Amino acid sequence: MQKNIIACVTAQISCKEIIIAAANLSKLTNSNLIVVTSQKLKVDAKRRANDLKVLNNLSRITGYDINIIYSDNPTSALISYINKFNPYHIFIGSPKIDKTFYNNFVKEYASVPISIVNTKNAQGISICIS
Repeated sequence: MQKNIIACVTAQISCKEIIIAAANLSKLTNSNLIVVTSQKLKVDAKRRANDLKVLNNLSRITGYDINIIYSDNPTSALISYINKFNPYHIFIGSPKIDKTFYNNFVKEYASVPISIVNTKNAQGISICIS
């Protein structure tokens, strides 16, 4: 059975560090890499266009397709999507002020290693193994 590594990104070019870190582990473990983002269903057209432009650039720079999920509840939609792949390891960015996403992830994936990638200065990875 193929191992699946998940890289969760947002529409920020700094998320390439998350993809690169996940890709490195994917290559070392001969695992499948799935890059995914979850976007709010309803946003204004200018923001949507900017987000898609950034995600397209991320895909082009890293060479990986990015799966985009649109939902009124992005966190639960992302969790539902990831559950389909029985994740072996998950990579996310550093939690911001609102730690709701991070807390939900840690609770949902208590038995899955979660690596938190510092996208600010890319000095490495903090690994939280639950």
